Amino acid sequence: MKLRKEQERKDKAIARKARNHALFKVGGLVELAGLLESDKGALLGGLLETAETWRDGPESPRF
Repeated sequence: MKLRKEQERKDKAIARKARNHALFKVGGLVELAGLLESDKGALLGGLLETAETWRDGPESPRF
């Protein structure tokens, strides 16, 4: 039981590190695009619109 909990803690730490790494990479892209100081609401709106376009797929005219 103790060994299993320790492994679960390690697994959670690894997943957290991977998520944090992905978030830092995205933040770097936002900075490279010059959007770091932009309005956060406008940035979120643009990202949501882009996500919707990606979900529609390449056969969509919006793509």
